[in-house]
Formats: sequence, C-alpha cells, structure tokens
Amino acid sequence: MLGSRLSSVLRWAKLFIICCIFSIDIANLGMVNIALPSIREDLDFDEGSLQWILTADSLTYGSFLMVGGRAGDLFSLYHIILVGLTIFNVSTLACALVSDCIGLVVARAFQGLGASLTVPCAQASISILFPEPHTRVKAYAIWGATGSTGFV
Repeated sequence: MLGSRLSSVLRWAKLFIICCIFSIDIANLGMVNIALPSIREDLDFDEGSLQWILTADSLTYGSFLMVGGRAGDLFSLYHIILVGLTIFNVSTLACALVSDCIGLVVARAFQGLGASLTVPCAQASISILFPEPHTRVKAYAIWGATGSTGFV
C-alpha cells in the first residue's frame, strides 16, 4: 500500500517538474516582447533587429519540434530533455551576456532549439507516467494550463 502511494506521489512530482519546464519554455516565447523597448534603448538596436530577436526563437522552436520528438523516440526521453534544458539554459546565459544584435539573435535561436527538444519529450513522458485514461486526462489538463499560464 505504501509503495503504490509513494509511486503515485512521485508520478505527480514528475508531472510538476515537466510542467515547470513547459511553462518556462512557453514563457520564453512571450517575455521578450516586454523587454524590447529596453533592448532598443540600451543596446541601440533598430526595428529590424528587434523583429529578429522575436523571430529567431519562434522559428527554431517551430522548425525543430519534430526533430525533438523523434530524438526522444530514438534515444531516451529523459536524456533529450536534459540536452534540451542544457541548450536552453546556456543560450539564456548567452542572451544575458551578449551586447550585439547578431549574438542575441543567435542565442535566441538556440533557446528555441533547446525548447523544441524539451517540449515533445516532456509531453510524451506524461503518456508514459500516466497510462490510465482518467489520470492521463487530468495530467494533460494540468500540462495545458501551465503552458497557458507560462505564456501569460
């Protein structure tokens, strides 16, 4: 009895971690919009450069989602999530440290790449963690809500 209860708690704890990853990945898509005026003023970027800061992340994110899912199928979901998180975190640090337009656009593109590796593998992990249909529906509802909350 205690073993199954602990197993259930661990599954929901893993879902919490997966949802945190998803929320941060989705928040990254929208949070730069708030910083654009400061970026333009502090780094003296023109309008075209500001547009590329937004586009680079979304473009690589959308382009590599299928690659991230397939990589999770071929290798391990867990390992691809870790690779994606590493790419995302290193590129986020690079975004904070660069002071030129090209460097920021490239770092933003790598943020999108990292997110595109984590999201499909994290979503597939939910199906594995929750094989029962009624708990899977609850888990995906929580997943969807955290993504929406992250973007807001």
